[in-house]
Amino acid sequence: MTPKTISILKNPHPKSHIVYPYGDEEHIAEAVGIFAAAGLSSNESVVLIATAEKQHAIERRLREEAFDVEELQREGRLTFLNADVLLTKLLGYESPDLAKFQAIVGPIIIAAKAKAPSGRVRLYGEMVNLLCGKSDLEGAAHLEDLWNQTIEMYSVPLLCSYSNDLLHPHESTGLPQRLLGLHSDIAA
Repeated sequence: MTPKTISILKNPHPKSHIVYPYGDEEHIAEAVGIFAAAGLSSNESVVLIATAEKQHAIERRLREEAFDVEELQREGRLTFLNADVLLTKLLGYESPDLAKFQAIVGPIIIAAKAKAPSGRVRLYGEMVNLLCGKSDLEGAAHLEDLWNQTIEMYSVPLLCSYSNDLLHPHESTGLPQRLLGLHSDIAA
């Protein structure tokens, strides 16, 4: 990982939308661990929307950095949400619009901000990666648009992760490049 990538992960500006393309699970756990640890060390709250597998790897990383994961969760400064479950809730709407998205995500951000001594929150999400894995590139682009509006509304940085396997341009749509273009920073 380059010094520039580490800097982006540790010090995101409040409205940044960072994408981290990764090759394997260990790399993404390391990147999210750096992102989360820096936020927690700065008295921010951290909300991690991850699959169960990534949650365990991220928890392990945070423990290695001497964070008391259980205590942070009790305090409301560290929140893990299951990406598959949250995505299913969002997809329960035919096509989530900003109001529907905010009805689900907004209270999560507001609660996390209230628990942060600094009043700041960092988010990590991999729901778009899940949609890409299902070849729902239009849904993925729509979800990224909703995240961009949310980032602007709540002034929170968001770290997304995409598997390198999913970033090869689809010949008919070119959407992966469009997806990457919906981010303010690429941490690679």
